[in-house]
Amino acid sequence: MACSLDLLRELREELGSRFLDVLVADALYLQAPFVKEIEGLGLDWVIAEALTVLTMIRVLAYTLTLVFFSGKCAATPETVRSVFAT
Repeated sequence: MACSLDLLRELREELGSRFLDVLVADALYLQAPFVKEIEGLGLDWVIAEALTVLTMIRVLAYTLTLVFFSGKCAATPETVRSVFAT
């Protein structure tokens, strides 16, 4: 976990706060010292079991792809449900 925190600190310093707002992590990281550190960096966080995190990343990637190719947010409840179904 120390390496993860070091990386987060470096990213925050090098790229600024606009690059990194929310940390999505596996439930293994749900420990008070880690959470306090990421909150100290000013980050919001979502910590869940690995399958949930992977699904969230998949939905985000799908939504970003729609935005990139359409120029607007084209995600609808139906498209999000279709990502969860596959």
